[in-house]
Amino acid sequence: MTFTKTSQKFGQWADSRANTVYGLGFSSESHLSKFAEKFAEFKEAARLAKERSQEKTELTSTPSQVTSTVCVSMHSNNVHNCNGHNKSIYSGLQKQ
Repeated sequence: MTFTKTSQKFGQWADSRANTVYGLGFSSESHLSKFAEKFAEFKEAARLAKERSQEKTELTSTPSQVTSTVCVSMHSNNVHNCNGHNKSIYSGLQKQ
């Protein structure tokens, strides 16, 4: 998934597995930029977690047992991962 700024205050991303496009409008361009930065950070964190999980699985499992799940879900203003850690998407932003 890639977050794309489509205008000064609007951005979107597509989930090809769900065949769905999501869009968000923001009150300012700076909020949009901050969200885009956090989106990229969490996407990279998910990619790295998946790689580490696959590496661990490959070291401890036979090929028929290899399974890996990485989930990062966006709910409200928080990003939740499968390990139960939450991080605010808007950390550092002021509410208006």
